[in-house]
Amino acid sequence: MGKVSAVTLHYILKVLKSRYSLNTDELLRHIEIDAKIFNQENSYIDNSKIKQLFYKAVELCNDPCLALHLGKFSSRESIGLLGYMLANTATILQMLEKMCYFSPIIGKNLIFLLTKEKNIYKVTMLMYQNPLMVIQRYQTEIHLSAIVSLLRQFSGTNITPIKAIFQHAKVEIISEYNELFGNNLIFQSYQNSLFFTEEQLMQKLENPYPGLLKYFEAEAEKIIEDLYQDNWHTRVKKLILLDLGNGCIDIKCVAKKFHISTRMLQNYLKNEGYTYAKLLEDVRKKLSQHYLENFSMDLATVALYLGYNDISAFSRSFKKWFGISPQNYRKTLPFNLGHSSGIISKK
Repeated sequence: MGKVSAVTLHYILKVLKSRYSLNTDELLRHIEIDAKIFNQENSYIDNSKIKQLFYKAVELCNDPCLALHLGKFSSRESIGLLGYMLANTATILQMLEKMCYFSPIIGKNLIFLLTKEKNIYKVTMLMYQNPLMVIQRYQTEIHLSAIVSLLRQFSGTNITPIKAIFQHAKVEIISEYNELFGNNLIFQSYQNSLFFTEEQLMQKLENPYPGLLKYFEAEAEKIIEDLYQDNWHTRVKKLILLDLGNGCIDIKCVAKKFHISTRMLQNYLKNEGYTYAKLLEDVRKKLSQHYLENFSMDLATVALYLGYNDISAFSRSFKKWFGISPQNYRKTLPFNLGHSSGIISKK
């Protein structure tokens, strides 16, 4: 689900080749990606491909902390344009503000929110702006460890969060987490977030260049504009993702939020070759697989998150989509891919 920048994939492959001596050409063939994609400007790869590559790399590297290490090795160059922009911000706070705003450059539908309560700032990682979306452990580890590593590189200080919370279960190798995220760690939480004091974020970065910041920011704005087409089916799917399991998802409610009639919304979607029912079904179908791969979520919770009134309605839909019940689907998984998974901790 979603897409990841080719820049990110190129960085991952570079680390796997230089640090772990893996055959990256073979890895690309494994996920059926042509290396020519790296010659294309602003190209993206399906996140499912990145997931395939990551689990294959874990198997080959025998590194239980591979995701953390991939993030830890991040640098200005590894995230391309975004990295050069962040390197020219004046303070850690400004860096985080820019990073959160332009995070879709790294991965479509990847969102970072920066919020403040009293003198404490919180950076939260979301997918599709949906706080109910459970993010896979390897994604959380890569991105949050990258944030800490980049903050340290650009500020020249050993900044460490005062608290870090994670959706996934407690890890076995806790020392790696302590080095990056400190000692105040909470697992199996409702979200993935890093906490910093205002004093920490007021630290100045080394050698900021306001002129370059303005230039890179303008270029990043252009990329953001190209990422999201302003069409009705895209706007409707985003709204469904935001409200699914947490609000009214009836077409009348959605139309009302757009301040148009139900008939008008139906016509707009029809002109683009879509129906509301099909969009809702597509979102539920994709999310159902994502949620079922999380073994810590029972079927009642999954059904609720997908906006169903009961488990039986969800089960009927799932069987129609995949020809198998959700219970039996879980039994077909080769290992636990969910946020409580121990796959990264296994050798």
